[in-house]
Amino acid sequence: MKNILEEKQDDLFYRLRTITPAMRAALQQLVGCPFGGVTRKLFFESRALELIAHQLHQMSDVRKTPATHEHRLHPTDRKRTERVRELLVSNLEDPPGLSQLAREAGMSHPKLNRCFREMYEMTVFQYLRNERLNRARQMLDHGLNVTETAYAVGYDSISHFSQAFKKQFGASPGRCMGTL
Repeated sequence: MKNILEEKQDDLFYRLRTITPAMRAALQQLVGCPFGGVTRKLFFESRALELIAHQLHQMSDVRKTPATHEHRLHPTDRKRTERVRELLVSNLEDPPGLSQLAREAGMSHPKLNRCFREMYEMTVFQYLRNERLNRARQMLDHGLNVTETAYAVGYDSISHFSQAFKKQFGASPGRCMGTL
């Protein structure tokens, strides 16, 4: 961290434009905080620290290589990986398997996961889970019940959905219903 703080490059800040899915999730958690009072303040502080940690991590990666993560990949691999991401997002409730996605991308599944990690800082499965939970949060905010929401985003088990949701957002899905 000391090296980052002592960095003399004026353009370092301007290269940090990427909001990663993990950062986006933390920001969404801030906006949809279900807590009040002292607990709310503590929750905000924890998410702010999480965002600072993500930013420092991104800054340290930028110092190692002047290019962003995406520039380390061949343009063809970037396009193929983005196509896989689009397939996932458009089929959250019943996504293709990793082998099928790798075939669609014309690469092995380990390479697909590497490309995904380079571009989105998470594996294909982690990205899928993150997108499902973010969509679930939006659905709950608009008043859908927990069961409908879980099934709509591809979870077969309400219990598994509730556990994943609470881990991601710090509150049970029931507490987040109709918060808009």
